[in-house]
Amino acid sequence: MDDQIDFDIGTGISIGCWFLTAFVGIALILRYALKTWIRWFLPRAFVLDKVWGLEDLLVFAGYGFDIIHMTTVELSSRWGLGRTFQYLGPFEQVRVLRYGHISQPFGVTAGMISRTGMAWTLLTCFTNRRVRLSILACIVVQVVISTVVVLQTVLQCGPHPYFPANRLGYFHYMWDALPADGSVKCQSPSVQMVIGFVQGGVNATVDFLLAVIAAVEIWQFFFRELRQNPDISFWSQFRDISGSVRVRRTLQTVVISGLLLLAGAASIVKAYHLKSSDDRSGFSYNIVNIILWSKIEHSSILLASCAHTARLLRVLINYYREGRYTGYLSDNDRAMEMRHCRDKSVSTVDSDYTLNDMGYYRQSFFGQSFPRRYESQACRATPPTHVLNDCVTVVTDFIVEVNKRQSRALHSSGQFRPGRGSSKDEGARVERYM
Repeated sequence: MDDQIDFDIGTGISIGCWFLTAFVGIALILRYALKTWIRWFLPRAFVLDKVWGLEDLLVFAGYGFDIIHMTTVELSSRWGLGRTFQYLGPFEQVRVLRYGHISQPFGVTAGMISRTGMAWTLLTCFTNRRVRLSILACIVVQVVISTVVVLQTVLQCGPHPYFPANRLGYFHYMWDALPADGSVKCQSPSVQMVIGFVQGGVNATVDFLLAVIAAVEIWQFFFRELRQNPDISFWSQFRDISGSVRVRRTLQTVVISGLLLLAGAASIVKAYHLKSSDDRSGFSYNIVNIILWSKIEHSSILLASCAHTARLLRVLINYYREGRYTGYLSDNDRAMEMRHCRDKSVSTVDSDYTLNDMGYYRQSFFGQSFPRRYESQACRATPPTHVLNDCVTVVTDFIVEVNKRQSRALHSSGQFRPGRGSSKDEGARVERYM
């Protein structure tokens, strides 16, 4: 940057950040609207588990702190954020420093809560002890590190020489001039820079690990097949997956894991730009890059937590377009994920289904229709199968096709219950696969 020229990069970046904020807001509205529709519109017989969870509250809170962060950034932008510091008047310099420093704790908190919400979402999808402990460790570590960063930011100024005092009351000396008598002292900017480096590295590691865990969840049906058929090559079993399933699962992996990888990369780039934030004379210009990459980090995490609702949106569109609701999105989705088993003695169950504690199949979090939680007893249960003429017969959940009036009638009367169907209905539930 040439110090003789008055640059202004804050306006364009501020507009871009607000665009990302609006885009994430639309995704969150779709997420909560679809979950509300599932919870209140569908017959309760079709919704066996809770639709809402702690992850919904965490994601909402993370977005709320992100809005506060962007509001303080906007206030700083109005006073010259993104311009060369030397060209700002004394009053403008104070206001830029004030709102710039106030925005930092909200930005860190937004990332911490959003990342916790995404991790908690994945936590509800697994019963494996090691995986759950890994996710919980990620949550605890990143919460502790982010909390330390927030406290260090707001409590870094205090009395000199030291005596017990309310250090929060000294926070304003981050933008106001220090007393000439030396009675107040703030930590060196290099201290905050080192802590920021540690936080960036931890957050990036957590994001990368969550990306891997999300990919494992999406492809767990295929990994199960690999374990059950170790003698069959990887590519042979991969080719056995139907084309539509491969495309769908690949897109889910690219979107969800890709966004988490982007968040981790943004955290690393943000930490890199911290090296230029210790110069008070260039604060208004240098902090803009940190704000931009923080925004990319937060938005990527929030969008990753909402990515699975794309399948829900498709169900909603099909419902209103056709005037009915079906438990399957298409006839092809009624088939198994794997086209066939090379060994007929080994049964293959659709990857989107797992047996719940009531004996009915339900769909997984990244599956076809609406999100479900895995339970330990559900995953340990043995799926009911019947062998007819050396062919594997899998008992799946009932196929639901009701129109709007029937849906309301079933919901209000409570007449329909799983497992009460006639023998004819029971026969319809048995799908035979070669």
